Amino acid sequence: MTQRFAGHDIRQARQLIGLTQRALAERLGISAAYLNQIESNQRPVSNRMAERLRQRLGLDLNSAPNPAVEQWLAQGLPSEARDRAIRALQICPEIGDWLVRQSQPSRPAEQDAYGEIGDWFYLQDNHIDALDRAAEDVFRNAGFRVTELDRDLEAYLRRFGVQVELVDDPSLARGYDAEHKRVCLGRWLAPAQRAFQLAQQLMWLEFPDLADRIVASAQLSSAGSDQVLRIGLANYFAGALLMPYEDFLAAAQTERYDLERLQRLFQCSFESVCHRLSTLQRPGNKGIPFYFVRVDAAGQIMKRQSPAGFHFARQGGACPLWNVHEALTRPDQILIQRVRTPDDRRLLCLAQAVIKPGPRHGDPARRFAVGIGCETRFADQIVYADGLDLLQSSGETEIGPGCRHCLRPNCPQRAFPPLGHRLDADVNRRDRVPLRWG
Repeated sequence: MTQRFAGHDIRQARQLIGLTQRALAERLGISAAYLNQIESNQRPVSNRMAERLRQRLGLDLNSAPNPAVEQWLAQGLPSEARDRAIRALQICPEIGDWLVRQSQPSRPAEQDAYGEIGDWFYLQDNHIDALDRAAEDVFRNAGFRVTELDRDLEAYLRRFGVQVELVDDPSLARGYDAEHKRVCLGRWLAPAQRAFQLAQQLMWLEFPDLADRIVASAQLSSAGSDQVLRIGLANYFAGALLMPYEDFLAAAQTERYDLERLQRLFQCSFESVCHRLSTLQRPGNKGIPFYFVRVDAAGQIMKRQSPAGFHFARQGGACPLWNVHEALTRPDQILIQRVRTPDDRRLLCLAQAVIKPGPRHGDPARRFAVGIGCETRFADQIVYADGLDLLQSSGETEIGPGCRHCLRPNCPQRAFPPLGHRLDADVNRRDRVPLRWG
């Protein structure tokens, strides 16, 4: 009999009626730790537990799947393969969304390519193994040096007959002239930025077929998504070349994920190091599953990656209680925050402001905050957790995915009611938190 995993559905149903894990565990007659394992898909749901969930939570786990997904599963799959597909859908329901998109013959141009590509990276656990290994092999076989990587890459590109030229153009980071085999780099780029741009160009010169195969297999459907994904793959390859997987993971573990130390060891920026940490999910040799997020001053999420399964809001801004917002007011500091999400997940969150000055005097700087985080069960491996009392809940901040998706009733920072809920306005009553809903 196929084991049934339903953590995502149980968590959503629990949040919908405003129960904590502890409260639901009491209803079900199990420990909160056991329920946490079920919601994290570490334990399957027994028939007895499924019946308790139906009676005490109103959740029917025997309901039929999305008809569009059912069509895909019924298309000639052997029974064992179908059972595995159903289990995969239970553990990662985003697969079902992806299958539904593929069943649609076309999508209007206004569909969001960035959102679709974000979903695709999410389904890959933010790790593209073939590209990662290709970059690592180039670094080792070519004898590249971290401290001279921009010069080493320039010399390596000569194998393809490509010359590198610095140009005094403040609007240009990189431009490639295929006819004359010339890469132009903005003179204002720092050495690490030059290396990153040259690594991107190297992917298109040495591994174009690999990138094409990945794009074709992704089967994206929104307008312009293939080209946007190609740019994302080039960025991924460049980060993997500047920070080769095994060397970077070993350094991260030895240094206990000291972000400042890793920046110096690999001559990379805070943002690059944080993003690379979120990609270390190679089968058989994984790092800590960190989420990665970049947020602008308006609270808009510019980039999000989450092998940790941390879900970000798709509508509205990020939770205002999250430390990525405070980071913008305290530059040059790594802020440390312990948080608890609505589903009782406990996370250690790190954030820092990033300021990228313009190439010339008077040019506006780019300002945003970068954050990474993981579950506190990994905290003993991270230097930033030293001295924190992880057993006490008093130091935690309760955050959510954003007001439109958060059901916390007493949040002093709430700006909007949750989607799908009607405001409960009473002219004879005024609470500390003015927004109430039914």
